[in-house]
Amino acid sequence: MRAYLAVLKDSFREALASRVLWILLALTTLVLAAVAPIGLSEKPATQLRRNSILNMSALVSKIETQGRADDPSPGNQIWTRWSDDLKRRLANRAGVEAGNVSADLVSDLLDALNKLLPDRKFYDPPAWRGIDLNAETKALADRSVDSLTDDEVKRRNRLLLEMAYPTEIASANAELSISYLVWPVTESPVSRAEATPIIKGIVAAIMNFFVGTLGVLAAILVTAPIIPHTFEPGAIDLLLSKPISRSLLFLTKFAGGCAFILLNAAYFIIGLWLILGLRFDLWSGRLLLSIPIFLFLFAIYYAVSSLAGVLWRNAVVSIVVTILFWAACFVVGTTKTVMEETWLNSSRHMKL
Repeated sequence: MRAYLAVLKDSFREALASRVLWILLALTTLVLAAVAPIGLSEKPATQLRRNSILNMSALVSKIETQGRADDPSPGNQIWTRWSDDLKRRLANRAGVEAGNVSADLVSDLLDALNKLLPDRKFYDPPAWRGIDLNAETKALADRSVDSLTDDEVKRRNRLLLEMAYPTEIASANAELSISYLVWPVTESPVSRAEATPIIKGIVAAIMNFFVGTLGVLAAILVTAPIIPHTFEPGAIDLLLSKPISRSLLFLTKFAGGCAFILLNAAYFIIGLWLILGLRFDLWSGRLLLSIPIFLFLFAIYYAVSSLAGVLWRNAVVSIVVTILFWAACFVVGTTKTVMEETWLNSSRHMKL
């Protein structure tokens, strides 16, 4: 048993001697270090966006009608704060009732509405008399304006607009803030629940490319010389001088290559799992299942590489044969998918 453990250690030493391995580890560390500072946090929605306005034409008509009246109203609060230039453009607009507000005017109106949100004096109780306020809006409106933070003022004013024009402005409870280290990058109107499938899709794409493609290819490059080096003059004689079986020697070398790649794959995947959990609050146990799946996938290709190493005793030939086998599997899989989507499924539908 001690002889086989020595062979296993030799497999690790051979892999460690490869420059490709150190390049792979350096790239893996760089990728994890670049992704780690990205953070995701959820906060109450404080901005109006294009998709927040359900009916711009109706909203403008209501604001203008209320603004030209003398009675206190939400539209009056908005209209008196808009610039004369914007009012003139609205007065000269054509086809608003038909929904033909120009794109430039829509953008300017949205900017004008967002400029009202930080206004601490925007809320006037008589203007919102008769409008039902929800619990969150009422709680913010009842507080002293001096006790509100800037974000709470924006949140209050946005909610007031939602309550005043429920059919024209969509309600938004939360939005996501994406940051890098301590610097905010952008904000998204989607909630965490809506963003979670998107994040999982991005992680799946990363795993498919970096682990399923580049990872397997790099693993083959690193481990391909292990079996051929066994047959070099002096190496095989020293090994066979010990009381060990040739078949067990081959399996030990094979297991050594798999174990070494397992440690490297676990380093990247567990690191990515920790980043998703700590920075995105997304603890996905399924991501850890990709470690044994990756090992199984690598073992298939490494079996081909090892067989080629035994037959031709050349690392380059082992890599080429494995890549050809990989290409053959890709062609078969792609052909199967294309046949099912274009011919078999259509035939089944026609038959049904």
